[in-house]
Order: sequence, then structure tokens, then C-alpha cells
Amino acid sequence: MSFNSDVKREIILSPNTDNICLLSGLAHSAGNLVLERDGHGLDIVTDIYEVAQYAVELLNEIKIDSQVTMEEPYGIVKKNTYTISVRGNHARILLDLCGLAIYHSGNLESVVRGVDRDLLPDERSKISYLKGVFLGKGAVYVPSGELDDDKKMGYHLELALSSEEFAHDLMQIIQELGVNVKSSVRRDTSILYLKDGDGISDMLALMGAMQSVLKIQDVMVVRSVRNNANRQTNCNIANITKSVVASSDQIEAIEYIKDKVGLDYLTDDLRKTADCRVSNPDATLDELAEILGISKSGVNHRLRKIKDIYRQLQKRLK
Repeated sequence: MSFNSDVKREIILSPNTDNICLLSGLAHSAGNLVLERDGHGLDIVTDIYEVAQYAVELLNEIKIDSQVTMEEPYGIVKKNTYTISVRGNHARILLDLCGLAIYHSGNLESVVRGVDRDLLPDERSKISYLKGVFLGKGAVYVPSGELDDDKKMGYHLELALSSEEFAHDLMQIIQELGVNVKSSVRRDTSILYLKDGDGISDMLALMGAMQSVLKIQDVMVVRSVRNNANRQTNCNIANITKSVVASSDQIEAIEYIKDKVGLDYLTDDLRKTADCRVSNPDATLDELAEILGISKSGVNHRLRKIKDIYRQLQKRLK
């Protein structure tokens, strides 16, 4: 069972919903207008059984007759597909009620491609409409291996919409609700999307999916701790690498001095430090300081002095 499906089940059970507005959002996003010889109808399509069942319940509440058919997976389709069909006068009533079509003298004049804002006078109605759109054409994923077995990487929530007008109007509604979604076009589909955990949490909280929000927050905490640990590990590796490179350069300088003029060329303190470095190539400055009985800065100063002598000898003995 995917995280995306869990979110939709939670939205279905969420309270304080305007059912007509939700049904409008669901029908607009997942509905297909069907033209037939004796009129027209509407098919609402979903691959989640609970969404299909919920749609039928909402239709029954407003006395709209519907039929449900199921198609089993085939080809690239991996899930059952459920189609809720409404026909005849019931389709006309539904389309009119949900603000999806304009009629003149009882005849279909045009289909509304954008959002009928007259249906959404307040925040509750807007949130209910958003719930319906998400149930119809929404999808949400979290980083692979955390809450979902999906192969998508990173946080991602999207609404795949049928027209630019629909996407434009819905984007404005969502922004009015305090969430800044982004938009793009994928093939012929308009997409509204979020790619950050906080934004997705805000969107799910708006739609009443609080348990899902808590799950995402848990994932974000775990990933934050893991990322901090990885950064610390990378930092330690970088420091070790830096120390190894520095030690190698210091030993190279010491060996050059020894080969060209002998270590007696150095003062007693520098010679002791050179012998200590050569004898302990992997030691840190702190460890060398403890062996020599001086401060870390003292060791660093002596090694820099040895490097200066090495460079001076290189210039002189060219």
C-alpha cells in the first residue's frame, strides 16, 4: 500500500468538507465528458477503490444515479481502473451543479475549462475543491526507501490537470490558501507541483491529512540527522586527507634536507621535530605535540620553519 494511497484514504475521512465542492474538484480533474447519440454523460476515472466508492456515496447523497465498472490491469497499467459513469438527465444535473458546463434552453452550450469561482466563496469551499482535485489527479511521493516503494527520488507532490485554464485558476486558489505551488507542462498536461517537504506538509495539512503530515515530518527529521552525520563524516575524511597530504609534504622536505645537507643543519628543536615526524608519519599535530611535549601551535611553527628551510635550500642548490 503506497503512501499516495494512504493520503487519499485519509482525505476521504477528513472532516469539515463541502461535498458539492469536493465532487466538483473530483469531476473536473478526473472526469471525462462523453458524447453519445442520445445526449452526453460524464465518466469519473480512478485507480483507487476507496475514491470510486466515495464518489458513488457523494453522488447518492444528491440523488445522482451512477454505475461503476472495473477494468483489470493490462499493458503498462499496473492497477485496477474504476469508472463511475453518469448518463442522461443525471449527467446534465451533475455538470450544472458542479459548474462544469453551461446550458442554454436545456442544451449543452459549452464546457467550463477553468474553475467556476462562484462555487468557492470561502476557504472551506476552496479546500474542499482542492481535496477533490487531489483525489482525482493528485500524487505525492516521499524519498524512496522511507514511506513508499516508488522509485522517485526526493519529495514530490503534483496535480496533473487537463488544461492551462484549469491549472491557472487552481494555482491561484492554492496560493490564496497559503501554499506556493509551481507550474510546468508535461507533454499536453498542465502540472502544479511542490518539491519540498515543508510545502507538501502544508498542502496535506490543508486537506486534513494530518497523520500523513506527521509521517513526512518524521522522515524529514531522520533525513536531517542522516545528512548531518554524512556531512560530519565527509568533514572528517577531508581533514584526514588534508593531514595525510601535509605529512607527506613535510616528510619530503625533511628527506630533502637530510639528503642535501644533513639534519645537523637544523637546530636541535627542529631536528627533534623532524625525527618525530618521520617516525610518526600518520600522527596528527595534536599527537606530535604530545610526543614532543610542546603545544600544537609550537609543532606547527617548527614544521613550517622546516618547510621554509627546504624551499631556501631548493633555490640555493639549483
